[in-house]
Amino acid sequence: IYLFAIPGVWLAVRFILKRPFRTVITPNSKMNWRRISFGFIAYFLLMIAVQLIDFVIHPDNYSMQAFDTSRFIWLLAAALILVPIQTSAEELFFRGFLLQAFGRLTKNPLFLTLIVGGLFGVLHFANPEMNNGAVWAGIEYLTFGFVWTYYTIKTGSIEISLGAHAANNMFLCMFITEKNSVYGGIPSLFTVTRGNPMWEAFFTIAVNLVFAGIALWYHKKSKSKQQGS
Repeated sequence: IYLFAIPGVWLAVRFILKRPFRTVITPNSKMNWRRISFGFIAYFLLMIAVQLIDFVIHPDNYSMQAFDTSRFIWLLAAALILVPIQTSAEELFFRGFLLQAFGRLTKNPLFLTLIVGGLFGVLHFANPEMNNGAVWAGIEYLTFGFVWTYYTIKTGSIEISLGAHAANNMFLCMFITEKNSVYGGIPSLFTVTRGNPMWEAFFTIAVNLVFAGIALWYHKKSKSKQQGS
């Protein structure tokens, strides 16, 4: 479905917004792969740090899966190829097309964050993670939606969120799996038993707020450097 989603967004941009496809990614003349890479690396490192903290606090929740080299290589290939397609399709639709479509109705960043971020979160309520505690899992998804949409508005492009979204899903796919999750049953390195859902939601909120600060700092620094040159 995601393979068809990207061409679908392209058609919507071309014939509804009536603008080049590139403009739902960045207002500049070309994509900035450095920003995408920064988003990916920074978020991936944050995920590692938070997972290590959680492991120190709740070591009994983690267990290493039986390692099968061939299965893990297939998983790695799928993570490197398919996950970015999935996350990019979501970013292009929500924080690309939808954000700019609603931007024709209002320029208020708070309303846009609530509308687009809320839609992103709500449409993930069907995921199996909701079985771990619907209220707290819902808060996690809304956090992703609101925070990622907010810094997309503030930075003026989806480049950083493209990298961050891919980092989040690829990390979970390769390293952490659990029974009630989108990636449940795959041969990730570790399996985790969910602890307190409120604790999980707290970590999600903390990671995304910290990352939003990093993203906005990086954007401001890059802009200052461009103006200085």
